[in-house]
Amino acid sequence: VVNNFPAPGKEATLEWVESTQNFMIKQEEAAKDRYDVSGVWANLDVGYIVSLSTSRSEGGSLITAMYSIIGQSFWGAAIGGLVGDTAALLSLDARASAPQVEFGLYWPSANIMEATILSCVPSYDCLVQPGEVLTLEKLL
Repeated sequence: VVNNFPAPGKEATLEWVESTQNFMIKQEEAAKDRYDVSGVWANLDVGYIVSLSTSRSEGGSLITAMYSIIGQSFWGAAIGGLVGDTAALLSLDARASAPQVEFGLYWPSANIMEATILSCVPSYDCLVQPGEVLTLEKLL
């Protein structure tokens, strides 16, 4: 699957055709990851950095996040689903029996991500307060 091909906001499944030694578009549809969100995102004013990775799954895309505060040894991980310009993730923490934080991510454009903590277990040290929106820019 090739994202943003043959046009922005589209994706195509390609198939190799031996007889022509070329690829052919097998299927074309609206892109599930329309902004190609994988990469490094940051808000340098407050020192937050997030690395996102996506992979395809049936019906959408899987998204994983590693997040940290620049200059600190703290880091966190989250996993969830991505459809279009919205993702919902749950934190991963080996020390806890259940997710400690629920995140919502939204991309108003290809270079801007808005991250919101939807819920946070009170005993967990959340990066921002639930409901607060943190705007990040794509670096890579």
